Amino acid sequence: MIHRLLIDLDHEFMTSYTNWNQALISYFTTGASRGSKIYLSVDDEVLDRLGQNFSATPFNGNWKDDFCNAVKQQVIRNGQVNLTSLQGRDEKGFPKGVAFLGALVLAAYQMAEEEGINQNNYFRRLKEILGLSTSEKGRPPGMSQGDKEEPLWQAWAYWLRRSGFLPSAQRGEGTSSLCRVGNGIIVAHQRF
Repeated sequence: MIHRLLIDLDHEFMTSYTNWNQALISYFTTGASRGSKIYLSVDDEVLDRLGQNFSATPFNGNWKDDFCNAVKQQVIRNGQVNLTSLQGRDEKGFPKGVAFLGALVLAAYQMAEEEGINQNNYFRRLKEILGLSTSEKGRPPGMSQGDKEEPLWQAWAYWLRRSGFLPSAQRGEGTSSLCRVGNGIIVAHQRF
């Protein structure tokens, strides 16, 4: 039996984090065969495709900015990343952290398109997505170690397995590594 997800995307105001989270989960899993590997490959094209299903006008006139703003509004508290609100599952049983993980992957896409792949470039892109200052090198404030996002990767992998799918993300080496999460071309920072 194919696991199908139905999502209510009809709303009038700015697209919420929850709407993006549910839309991403649905996009990557609806219609996928049981046992399929699920690649969380989030880029501008995917966000534009998903945005067409929302009734809201996109933030700054484009869906990537709308997505980034929704993630920022959800996780930035007092100038720092706070992932507390992303623990657990939403009212539909979906893991709450998938849109944030999508932002991590989006940062990797942007880095790969524009410059060499290294941690400094990756974290600068991630800070831009989250609306944080890029003046200092390194991880965003509040994410000083990879252990903050690790439970989100674990929850996503667990949900995928329980839903009959296979996660594609691979565990990174050490506390700050770049590793593959997509079909051989996507590189993102994670540890789990």
